[in-house]
Amino acid sequence: MESSYDKTLAIHGLLARRVPGHSLERPFHTSPAIYELLAYAVPACRLARAGSCVTTRVRRL
Repeated sequence: MESSYDKTLAIHGLLARRVPGHSLERPFHTSPAIYELLAYAVPACRLARAGSCVTTRVRRL
């Protein structure tokens, strides 16, 4: 089982390779580990209807 720390490191690696103006790599859309960490970034009330999506900025604390 992968620890939360390992999952965070994996996300940081993917973000380090991100090319501005391009879509995120496949694991951001398919990885259960990333989904677990990021699934609740926006409350459901911010979604217009089922199947909607939103973007948000994540900042360091």
